[in-house]
Amino acid sequence: MADSVELAVGELCTNAVRHGGGLAGLELTLGTGRQFAPPLLRVMVNDRAPGRAPELPLDAGLLTEGGRGLRLVEALARRWGWHRTGFDEKQVWCTFVV
Repeated sequence: MADSVELAVGELCTNAVRHGGGLAGLELTLGTGRQFAPPLLRVMVNDRAPGRAPELPLDAGLLTEGGRGLRLVEALARRWGWHRTGFDEKQVWCTFVV
């Protein structure tokens, strides 16, 4: 699982730096499991571009340099999403079952 988490963190941080104005914040939270629910690792990356929603490209060609990062996160993580955290910030997150 460590490889999947590392790849997802790298993709989300790269997107935050590239598309989010250059400043990014990373937070990892390990939640304890509850009855009938497994423990989850939540990866959260903040950036300074709240008006720029993350997009899943419909078709990233084989030779294109970008456009696959969120598809990788979608394939590796249990869930992913994003939300605004304030006037000038958004957070993209994903979760992994531990």
